[in-house]
Order: sequence, then C-alpha cells, then structure tokens
Amino acid sequence: MGLRHPTARAWRRASAALVCALALAPGTAAASDAPGVDLAQVDRDLREIESLLAAAYFRTALGLVNATRDQLAAASEREKRASKAGVQARTARLEVLAATAELAIGAPQRARASMRRALGADPDLTLDAGRTSPRVVALLDEARAELPAAPGAP
Repeated sequence: MGLRHPTARAWRRASAALVCALALAPGTAAASDAPGVDLAQVDRDLREIESLLAAAYFRTALGLVNATRDQLAAASEREKRASKAGVQARTARLEVLAATAELAIGAPQRARASMRRALGADPDLTLDAGRTSPRVVALLDEARAELPAAPGAP
C-alpha cells in the first residue's frame, strides 16, 4: 500500500550510514564535530519503518532501524540537551519498532534489549494496547520489571 521499492530505499539509507561510519575513522573527527541530527529525516524514517513493519518487511525495517539509530546517536551533546525531549521520544519510538520487528523474526533477546533501550530513553513509556501487539506490550512490561528500582522508590 503505497510502498515503492522499500528494500532499495532501506538499503540506500543503511549504506549511507555505513559510509558515514567508515568515513569517521579514529582520529578523523570528534563526536561533537558530527553533523547535526535531522529530526525531520528521523521522522520520515520512523514512518517508513512503520510502513515496512505493516508490510511484513521485518529485516528491511531492521536495516533502516540501525541507520536511524546511528543518526540519533550522532547528535552532539549540545543538540541532545537542546532537543532532549525530541531525541528521547524518537529514540523510544525507534526502539519499540525495533523490538516489534525483532519479535517478528524470532529474536526475543534482541527485542528485549531494544525495549530496555526504549525505556532508557523514556522510563514512563506506555503503549496503546488497542493498537499494539499483545506480545510487544508484554515485552514492555517484562523489560520494565527487569529495570532496577529508581532511587527512593518503594
């Protein structure tokens, strides 16, 4: 439904991320010198990942997840402070999408790690049980139960 060559687009994005990663060999640039994160592009990627998941292109979706994860990680500390809520919300959403795809391909340990990263970005994360797979909601609950209690919590 409206998907135009999802595999090709995802591979282009993943390849671009790989080229960027290889170009930043040790000693060539500091992390703070990395180009800024384009949140509009991240939003487009998140929508593309959702479309890929809806079309059951799980492995292709994971390729784009990795490229988008790298883009969010490249945000400088100054950018993360300036748009902390935006970067964290997108990171949480990305990791939930990753966990969804990982569950679908039979990688529960990877899915659990992704869900922990989602909770790391947004400890108050909730999912709409009406729109989200019961397996994904259960995984969120399991990951939350595994987290250490916050200081001062009962």
